[in-house]
Amino acid sequence: MASVKKKTLDQWIREALTDPDKEGKCTMLSLVHMVGAQQKEIHTIKLSGKTYTENQLAELFRGKAETYCQELPGVQTFQLLAFYGKGEPESFFPFIINTTANSDNGLYTEPPTDQGRLQMSMRREEMLIQQVYRRQACMDDMQMRMMQMLSDQNVKLMHENHDAYDIVKTMMMEKALADHNRKMDQLKFERETAERRKWMGWAPPLLNTLLGREVFPQSTADTALVESIADSLGEEEITKLASALKPELWGPLANRMLLHAEKKEREQKQLEAAREFISPDPEADAAGDVVRGKLQ
Repeated sequence: MASVKKKTLDQWIREALTDPDKEGKCTMLSLVHMVGAQQKEIHTIKLSGKTYTENQLAELFRGKAETYCQELPGVQTFQLLAFYGKGEPESFFPFIINTTANSDNGLYTEPPTDQGRLQMSMRREEMLIQQVYRRQACMDDMQMRMMQMLSDQNVKLMHENHDAYDIVKTMMMEKALADHNRKMDQLKFERETAERRKWMGWAPPLLNTLLGREVFPQSTADTALVESIADSLGEEEITKLASALKPELWGPLANRMLLHAEKKEREQKQLEAAREFISPDPEADAAGDVVRGKLQ
């Protein structure tokens, strides 16, 4: 079912002033208050000799109606009557003014009869229902605003959490990459140090052999040669060497190799002890979070 399109007061006045179905022009507009089935005249304007716009007339009559019923409780009904040179109105426009928010004290539209009692009861029921609907509307509006506020807060917290997660993830990836690079640099340094030690161990006997004279003391060359051989032999090769040599030869050689192994072990312990005082994280070291090589 299609809803009825309501006309405003100024639209009706414009149609009344230019109604082609009426004989002659509109000569008078009268505002009346409906008291039951009775009409009480409130204000009348004769249009002869004066010029009004429909908006001016609409504001005038509505203002008269609102002023008249401002102390009357409930919903008050008014009618605007249009006259066309005759004693009876030929066009009617009823409208209401709701004064429910006004005080319950004042003049009453209802007469002191059973019909008036029924009208009063209906008016009070209407006031009660309107009050309930206003309260519900206020509660619904407050609830909607609270829900919107919570929704906005949740969206904001989700964005902040996502941004914080991205920052932490980026920092962890950068730290992992930095740790990997430091580890690779450390391994490279240890490998290059071992290679230099190896070549320097072979240098004295090779130079003495190539030059045919004792550039380095023979004891130094012998020691470097024995240590280089010991470094190049594995456990299985040492076992084979021990079984191949005579005891009187293997004894001194094994003693020299044992001394070299102990020396390497001491150097390794010194290196590990030095590592304990090296921070794995330069940023933590700069921030003062490193104590004796360990993070707090």
